[in-house]
Amino acid sequence: MMASLPICNLDRTIPGSDAAQPFSGFSERTLLEAGQIPIEQLAELALREGQRTNPLYRVHRWFARRLGSQFRAILTGLALGGEDADRFWETYLDTIPLRGAIVLDPFVGGGTSLVEARRCHARVIGYDIDPVATLITRFELSAGAYEPYTPAIAEVCAVVSQALSKFHTTHVPGHGTCTVLHHFWVERRTCHTCGALSEIHPHYQLAHSKDTGCQWVFCQRCHQVYELSLSRKVLACVCGARTRISCGTVRKGTVRCPACGGSSALSSRRYYADTPPLIRTHKSMGVKAKKNKGKGFLRRRASVWYV
Repeated sequence: MMASLPICNLDRTIPGSDAAQPFSGFSERTLLEAGQIPIEQLAELALREGQRTNPLYRVHRWFARRLGSQFRAILTGLALGGEDADRFWETYLDTIPLRGAIVLDPFVGGGTSLVEARRCHARVIGYDIDPVATLITRFELSAGAYEPYTPAIAEVCAVVSQALSKFHTTHVPGHGTCTVLHHFWVERRTCHTCGALSEIHPHYQLAHSKDTGCQWVFCQRCHQVYELSLSRKVLACVCGARTRISCGTVRKGTVRCPACGGSSALSSRRYYADTPPLIRTHKSMGVKAKKNKGKGFLRRRASVWYV
């Protein structure tokens, strides 16, 4: 049975222009159908949004969530005629004339499509077979009606923060107490051939940055983390181990034991028939803000670390 969202008329819950124009129907050939959407500029915009998403969409980390800028571009392309390419950015950044239109998403997922349509004052309908999806979307559509700074909410946040913060702080030599931004988890498996316990890694790269040309990699033996050039293919660790960064212990669904070379399917039921998989925290990534005195003011910078 599919969970559903009814037609929503939530004019006060999603910010939008009060001067939104009423919907008068689609053109015979829309800008989207004409293929005149500025794809390259939208890709740059999406890249920036992906690095710092809308806080509303961080309420739940729904997998494969599409970006708000992508849906807004689609709505803009549908609202304009095929000959109106020169009006794309004016419409995109101002008001998309969808007041009174009905937008249906039969696979609502994380709800981004409905939220962006409501920003344009459309009425929205959403369906999804997963009740979690509709729960998330209902909250997103009604979040604007909540007052986030009430004493009751502040009290709950303080209690929860105190209880959970100890799980997201660690001590780093030379840095002191730091806040963890990301925890990296790894599955471990006992080889049925030789009995060795090993970790399942697709590769040995924790992160990389094309902007700086750097990558953060770790040793397959001692787990020491290094910052290297993106062009480096092999890590020579101080412990004596040499790690081929791109060659982990799992490839195309097959796990290779680093001790004996034996192989098994990643999804093999023999490993999970009676017990859950062995998973442990592998690395933690965090940032500690620092203040540097500049010319008459304080600058904030951050040091990134892995432990």
